[in-house]
Amino acid sequence: GDDAQVAAMVKDLTDVGELDGIRFKFQGVVARTRDAHRLVWMLREKPSLQGLLVEELFSAYHELGLSPADEEALLSCAVRAGLSSAELEEAAALLRSSAGEDDVGAELLAAHERWEMLSGVPHFFVKVVGSPLSFAVPGAQDSATFLRVLRRALDSVRASRASGGSAKL
Repeated sequence: GDDAQVAAMVKDLTDVGELDGIRFKFQGVVARTRDAHRLVWMLREKPSLQGLLVEELFSAYHELGLSPADEEALLSCAVRAGLSSAELEEAAALLRSSAGEDDVGAELLAAHERWEMLSGVPHFFVKVVGSPLSFAVPGAQDSATFLRVLRRALDSVRASRASGGSAKL
C-alpha cells in the first residue's frame, strides 16, 4: 500500500543521503518558504555564497527539523553560510520587510509557466540540450522512476544523433 511505498522511499532517501553525509530526519515543519527564497534572492549576485546558504537551509530543514519560516532559523543559516556582518544586517532587514517578494513571486510564476507540472517538492527536470525535449520528475520518486526518465532522455539523444542532430544531456 501507500504506507509501505512511502516507508521504502524514506529508507532509500535516508540511505542515499548517508552516502553523502546527509542525515535526513524527516521532522521538518511544513511551512511557508517565501522568506527563505527571499534570502536566496538577496544573494543573487553572489552565487557561491548563495549556494552555501541553500546548503544551510536544506540542512536546517531536512537534518535539524527547523522551520523554513522561522526568522531565527533563517538568520542562523545565513551565519553558518558565512554572510558578513553587513550582509547579516541586510538579511535581518530583508526579513522584517517585504523586499524581494514581488521579484521572488515573479520568478516562481515564471518557473511554473516554463515547466509544466511544477508542483511537487522536490521537482527535477532532465533537459535534452539541442532539443525542445525535457522530462519532469515531480515530487519524491523512487530510483526506478529516475532511471526510467533518464533512459527516455538518453533514447531521445540517441534518436536525435541517428537523424543527424546534436542533442545531448
